[in-house]
Amino acid sequence: MPRTHKADPKVLEQSRDWARKLVQMEMLRKDLTYGDLARLLNEAGIEENERNLRNKIARGEFSASFMLMCMSVVGVKGWEHAGEIVRDHLIEQQGKRKGKPS
Repeated sequence: MPRTHKADPKVLEQSRDWARKLVQMEMLRKDLTYGDLARLLNEAGIEENERNLRNKIARGEFSASFMLMCMSVVGVKGWEHAGEIVRDHLIEQQGKRKGKPS
């Protein structure tokens, strides 16, 4: 895959991880499969199939507008819990770093 960003690779990977986790967390909260999400997106006029959707989300490489479309079709009304997810992720990452020598 061609590199399109000059961002620090760690920062880029972290942002992809957050995006992936946000979508997957909402799917878990709503008890949705990738097939369910694909169906909801298709009903909203966004053509996606389950396989492509699974790969796109697994990579965490999608636009903010795509993420917001996913949140919308699964019924997210607000982002109050997004901060909790990011906080939990940061705590998890800090725990991993503590176990490594500086």
